[in-house]
Amino acid sequence: MAITDGEIERLRRVIDVLRLFDREVPAQVVSTFFYIASHDGCPISQLVKAIGYSSSSASRCTDWLSDYHRLGKPGMGLIVKKKDNLDQRSRTLHLTPKGEMVINQIKDILNG
Repeated sequence: MAITDGEIERLRRVIDVLRLFDREVPAQVVSTFFYIASHDGCPISQLVKAIGYSSSSASRCTDWLSDYHRLGKPGMGLIVKKKDNLDQRSRTLHLTPKGEMVINQIKDILNG
């Protein structure tokens, strides 16, 4: 069947890129990834305020995007949590090289 809306089709393809890492990735995790990609180096507390998640939800989402998902399941490896230089109790969120590659793929799709 012919594509009737190219913009929406590109968005579907973006989601498919993320589903390559986990076929059941929740929308909340996708939103978290996009926030981190657009605010690289942000503290987790900023993510919580900006997106409106509880601290525990933000932690679960960032774990999913990191190397190690909760319950010992492998994560997606798209972000890394680093200790904040100013506050050792806080963590900042950064894209990994793999995460940067995925964002570049997504930009290519959206610009296509």
